[in-house]
Amino acid sequence: MSSIAADFETMSGKNKFDIWNLIKRANTTDPYILMAKHRMNKSVQRRARTAGRVIGRRKRRTSTADSVQHESTRSHTSTEMYDDEEEFDFDEKTTLPEEEAHHDNPLEHCQEMYSRACRQYNVHPVAYFYNALRNDKCVLRHRQMTSDSVKALAVALVGNSSLETLDLGDNDMGPKGAEYIADMLRENNFVKHINMEFNNLGIHGVKHLVDLIKQQDSVTSLNISGNGLRECDAEVIRPLIEDTLNLKHLSLAHNQLREAGGEVIGEALVWNDTMETLDLSWNHLRRDGAVFVADGLAENTCLKKLNLAWNGFYLDGCKALARALEENKTLIELDLTCNRISKECLEKLTGGLRKNSTLEILRLGWNPITPAGAMMLLQFIKDTKNLAIKELDLTDQLVEPAFIALLGELEVMREIKVVYGQVLGQDKRGDDDDEKQLMDENPIIVLMEFGKLMGFRLMDLFAALDKDGSKSLDHEEIRNGLRMVNIPLSDKCIEMLINKLDVDGDGEIDFGELMAAQTEHRKKMSKFYAAQEGDVDIEDTEIGRVRIKLSRLMAKKMSGNPAFKRQSKLLLEQMGLLDPSLPPPT
Repeated sequence: MSSIAADFETMSGKNKFDIWNLIKRANTTDPYILMAKHRMNKSVQRRARTAGRVIGRRKRRTSTADSVQHESTRSHTSTEMYDDEEEFDFDEKTTLPEEEAHHDNPLEHCQEMYSRACRQYNVHPVAYFYNALRNDKCVLRHRQMTSDSVKALAVALVGNSSLETLDLGDNDMGPKGAEYIADMLRENNFVKHINMEFNNLGIHGVKHLVDLIKQQDSVTSLNISGNGLRECDAEVIRPLIEDTLNLKHLSLAHNQLREAGGEVIGEALVWNDTMETLDLSWNHLRRDGAVFVADGLAENTCLKKLNLAWNGFYLDGCKALARALEENKTLIELDLTCNRISKECLEKLTGGLRKNSTLEILRLGWNPITPAGAMMLLQFIKDTKNLAIKELDLTDQLVEPAFIALLGELEVMREIKVVYGQVLGQDKRGDDDDEKQLMDENPIIVLMEFGKLMGFRLMDLFAALDKDGSKSLDHEEIRNGLRMVNIPLSDKCIEMLINKLDVDGDGEIDFGELMAAQTEHRKKMSKFYAAQEGDVDIEDTEIGRVRIKLSRLMAKKMSGNPAFKRQSKLLLEQMGLLDPSLPPPT
């Protein structure tokens, strides 16, 4: 049993272990220590249960909830997405009875345990987390949690069989918080995806997680980016790559692994045969560190996506990567954004690409490739028949008109997407300028103001698009909806807008996020009205800037298509979105 909570499945058994009575004992010692002793007393039973197992891929442990009911109880009540921390009624003065209430639903029992833990540890409960205990995903970021707050979460999660994704990024929980999460994971094998980025864990906090994951091997995705890891700490994280079978996705970004750390990672990659995604961006990898990582990639037989962005591979690193690409037969995506790659480095890299037939996505943006280097690379892709590259990212790279002509020929020959910067000698001002400037604004403000100009409310549009009643929309649903209402943006800008809307990166935007954004929009509107009444230029307000740019884009759209206004109004009427309280489409 973990030190955070005893196994909740024993709550309904004959040999019931009342964890809460244990926590409420006299303060002669810390409850955390008492529960740790309980776990140690049960350790013999654990060893007997796992004795004699065959070495290989570990099977997922079956909880009592699964073995008795043959399925995990899950709830996806859509109205819970609207709950806010301030709206949920947590009465801190309520005294609970000594005897614990019986719950037929184990997820309700987890919620009960969370409420009790918050009172016991004297922390304010989070309504979103309380409701998320019934869902399969919890995103709880940017809250500056204390160790006791994390402890309360861990108590509630011990017996939870619903939650699979736990995102606690940027909470500054420290090493102690990581220890509580690790103790919880000893008892809960249902949590598969864990994000602990930017939590000030340090090597001691990371070690708690590494030891647990190495022992249990049930976690499939781990993000420990931005936790202050240095090159001398690389040996501690080596087991994550060398000794796990089920960990498929690992992010070590925004640390300082440098040369010595790169050597350890490279050696570990040689032994790993299951990991699919590895993020080593922003790690000061250069010189020998870059070479060792590339050498490890050469012998690796499983990695599909490798992010090496914002390091310093330069010439030596590119030479090593060329050798790796000749040997590697599994890598699909390679990110070398901002790695000091010049035209000379690119020539070395293409030598390895010539013999590679699996790489589909290559990112080389923000590198000093030069227009000549970009032209050389595109010609190489056209001439090399066995290449599998479908996407080439040369973000912000100036190109010549000949590059555009060659790209047109290449697109006729094969399916390929190329991202590049400005074309030499061409003026990209005008519509593109207005669209790009809009992309720098708050996406919710852009959509709210577009709705006002067209005579509909954004929430009504989202409700009309939510055909399955899930209270959330995926990227494709939003993209199709925005095109239906004739938003005056290019496909590229629509995609950028959607990506900015998806703050947590889960591929969906829920109504709760929109409602919060709508409240923020009202606050900005008050500033806009104040500017109108005073001497302040409305272009100095966020609402004013967005409204002017949108109006300009829509005017250009209507001048090029006289039927634009009529078509838009007809579409909105068909969807039942025209709001009589708002002005008609302008």
